[in-house]
Amino acid sequence: MTLQYRFGQLTRLIRDPRTGVSLDERAWVDLIHLLRASDLLGCLYHLADIAGAFEHYPSYARRHLQSMRVYSDRQARQVRLECSEIDAQLSSVGIKPVFLKGAGYTLRGSRNSRGRIYTDIDALVPREEIYKAQAALKHDAWYSPPITDYDERYYRKWAHEIPPMKHLFRRTVLDLHHNIVPPISGRAPNINSLLEGLVTTTEGLLVLSPPAATLHSIVHLFTNEDFTKGFRDLVDLYLLMEEYGDKSYWQGLLSLAKRTGFSNELVYALASLKQVLEYPVPDSVWAELGDSARKLAQGFWAKQVFSRALSPHHPMVCGASEQLAIQLIYLRGHWMKMPVPVLIGHLSVKAGMGLWAKLFGKQHAERPLAVPNDTTDIDRA
Repeated sequence: MTLQYRFGQLTRLIRDPRTGVSLDERAWVDLIHLLRASDLLGCLYHLADIAGAFEHYPSYARRHLQSMRVYSDRQARQVRLECSEIDAQLSSVGIKPVFLKGAGYTLRGSRNSRGRIYTDIDALVPREEIYKAQAALKHDAWYSPPITDYDERYYRKWAHEIPPMKHLFRRTVLDLHHNIVPPISGRAPNINSLLEGLVTTTEGLLVLSPPAATLHSIVHLFTNEDFTKGFRDLVDLYLLMEEYGDKSYWQGLLSLAKRTGFSNELVYALASLKQVLEYPVPDSVWAELGDSARKLAQGFWAKQVFSRALSPHHPMVCGASEQLAIQLIYLRGHWMKMPVPVLIGHLSVKAGMGLWAKLFGKQHAERPLAVPNDTTDIDRA
């Protein structure tokens, strides 16, 4: 069985879960492995349930999907609780966070949140208040695990977030952002553009509007160097566009991509959705994007690289050409993060630090991260 055939089975199953009814147990064994590697087992449970197909799947498939549904439901409850706790703590010092990505999908109840697996919570606060927010969270048992002095300077000067925080008792990980891409890249947008039309959930928490949430997901995927969960992220986009894709949604997404300078990333996303998941992008959207976008969608990166790197990173569907595409994405992602001279210095330092840690142990380079007394570095970046 070829790599393309297995991947084709997987994409057809996502598009139409009813195709799983006719599959034998051997096919399901492979698909369960691929779905698990992509963090999509719980997602398929809900898609199949909505389509009326779940009860007709073999018992082997039902057991795995049902188990992941129970686990993901528990995680969703925990995410809602954690977000409420974070919001309350930050609101006590006058900061109202906006919850991003997976947490935002869950709080809004988007279809792509059903069956989702979480590794952390992402929240956005104003750049000038990020250290105030960090200090407030430390009073509620959140702490920053030890990092090196160099990594601390990296976060303060160049990054769009502070180092991850972890709750002392609940062990939840929080990524606190002030933008969606590193300022050092030269592409950090005016974040207020994404904050237009914020949605307040029934719990009183803030999440991005559907167009802004979609654009953030696109930027996160197509400016990143790590495509390990790229297929899951592409399915996110597929489900968001299926749920919200009316005329006003597309107008908002196109306008926002243009104003923030991420039109090319939008084109790559639409081209990948069409090629990998056969998503029917409206002709009016392509017409609005113009001829240059059509050419970009037919170019090397869209046709030969992204479409291959977006397959699950599993030996059953990831061959030599996919591995090459993954390496190209890795190099491209780093190149986009910072100017070349800074990138060369950064990678050199990280390589040296890695060697030092292997020789002498990483404890010699790490120390607990303190909350800065001012925001000099971050304001200067």
